[in-house]
Parts: sequence; C-alpha cells; structure tokens
Amino acid sequence: MKYKQTIFQLLILLTCLVTLLGLGFVGYKYIRLRNAYFRLEGIYLTEINENVSSNIVNKMRSELFEKNTIITNDFSFDYEQFPSPDQVILNKEPLIPVSADQTVKILTFGHIYANDQAVIPPAVLSANLSLINNELKPDLVVLMGDLVYKPSPDTFSALKEGLIDPLSMPVLNVPGNHDFYAGRQLYQEYFGQTFYSFTHGPAQLIFLDTEIGNCSILGKQKEMLDRALEQASESEEIQYVFIFMHKVLFQNLNLPGVGNLTTNHEYCDLFGSNFEEIINKQLIPVSENKPVYVFAGDVGKSGNEFSYFTSQLEGTQVYLNTAGIGEQPADAALLITYDQAGVSLTKVPLTP
Repeated sequence: MKYKQTIFQLLILLTCLVTLLGLGFVGYKYIRLRNAYFRLEGIYLTEINENVSSNIVNKMRSELFEKNTIITNDFSFDYEQFPSPDQVILNKEPLIPVSADQTVKILTFGHIYANDQAVIPPAVLSANLSLINNELKPDLVVLMGDLVYKPSPDTFSALKEGLIDPLSMPVLNVPGNHDFYAGRQLYQEYFGQTFYSFTHGPAQLIFLDTEIGNCSILGKQKEMLDRALEQASESEEIQYVFIFMHKVLFQNLNLPGVGNLTTNHEYCDLFGSNFEEIINKQLIPVSENKPVYVFAGDVGKSGNEFSYFTSQLEGTQVYLNTAGIGEQPADAALLITYDQAGVSLTKVPLTP
C-alpha cells in the first residue's frame, strides 16, 4: 500500500514539474514576443511563428489597431520591379551606364541614424562626406535602412539635405523598420518604392524590403526576386549577383563567427524566416556559375566589433556580409569593387 502511495505521490510531483516547465516556457515566449513588440514600436505583425500563442498575438494586434499605428503591406502606387535606376535614385545624381568590361564601385552601410541621440545626419557620416566624395568616389552608394530614428517630414527632409543630396553620386536605400514607423506611405512619398532590381555592368543588383513579410520574402517581392535570379542565371553578360537588405536574415545560420554577430533586432527567430530556404534552393544553385553576395545593414547600434562581418558559405560561392554604424569605434562601410576579373570587398572604417 505504501509503495502505491509513493508511486502516486511521485506521479503528482512529476505532473506539477511538467506543468511548471510548460508555464515557464510560455512565459519566456511571451516576454520575448513582448520585447520584440515594443522594439517594433507599432509595426503590425502580419506573419507570426506558429509556436507563439495566437491569443497573445491577437491581443497585440488589437492594441495596434487602437493606436492607429498599423503598417500594412499595401502600396501607395504600382511597383515597377525592374525599373531604370533613375526611377529609384534618392538624389539628383544619375547612374551612368557602364559596359560589362568596366570597373564599378559601390559603397554600402546600414543603420544610418546611428543611435537615438544622434543629430541628423549623424556626426560620423557628416565627417566622412569628403572621404566618400573625394577619395573613395564610388559609382553608387547603397544605404541599408533605418535612415532616421523617428520618421517625419522634418527628419526625412533633414536627412536628404544633410546626407543624401550632398553626395556627388547616386544614392539608393533598402528600408529598415524605423523607416516605416510613421507609415509606409510617408516613406514612399519621400523615397519611392522599396524593392526592385536592375543590372549595372556585369552584375544583377537586387534590393529587398525585409519589413514587408516580418523577416520573410513573400508575395510580389518573392516574384521579383525569382525573376531577377532567373535573369542573372540566363544572361551571359551578368557575372555576379548582389543582394542588399536591412535585416540580417542570415543571422541564425550556422556560420563561423555569426554567433558573435550582434544585430540590432532579435525577433526574426520568433517570427521565422524563409531566407534560409531561399539560400538553399535558389542562391546556392545560382552561385554554382555566378557568385552571389548578400549585404545587410541592421548592425552597429550595439557597438560590437562585428559591425563589419563577412563569411562564405562552405562549399559555395555565396558570401554573406554586414556593415553599419552606431557612432561606435567599429563603425564601418563596405566598398564593393567589381569588373570582369572579379569582386573585391574592402572594409572602410568610419571612425578614427
């Protein structure tokens, strides 16, 4: 009898432990999702990982509706997915066409606002305008999102006047989460469409909006990506593929050093992303004949030494890279130089 009572008590204890562990896991998920929610500061969560409680998600969505701060996937105008460069350039500098045998230089970096205390534009960028215009002299500057901390007509105008217009070469941007905090329409009024692709010299340039699908590339944007990769694969003149984005969609891949790469957001692992599938099913096959370079800019704010990061997927010609600023010692841009002979990537420190 005592033996049966002991077994019964152990079963009760085990049940209690399992229940506590389950509650702890749900609480952990809730806290992480709440943290991600507050970081989003009003972005409507359209894609949620199935492991997250739907009740929590629905509650957050209701709160966002009440605040009238919803950002949807609706576009204020029709997108031309393969526009001429002049249609998407942010300043008045034209992109001069080049032949496949010419050398091209692209300067890229992300997290433009640096930190929430910085002026517009941040001092680290104002101090490097001469370096960019007179020494580096890239053919094109690609900003990788988070142009300002809090978007408004005043802050967007200040950035254009202080950074974008003074640059003596064409400027493009792939948007970050901060760029839409006042709504997608305001961003589009100032800077136009948010994803597109065109060729320049021997390269296919692809610009992605990582904010539409909450870390996944979906819908019309996925169709555009498919067409651009197909075009690059079939063209004899295109030798390389360059993909620019804001969020570091490859941060959870098992890559050397990625574990030490501190990005400015952690919620992609909550919502899930289809980018690893895109890498495996599309980028790696394309790279068998033409190297593929992916660049992301949501780094720098944390001030870690991996603001500039580069890695090659083992056994492939897929290269994953980051560069961003936060008014920290590790602030850096990335200079991409390419021609028919190959591609070189050069780290450009932005702080003394």
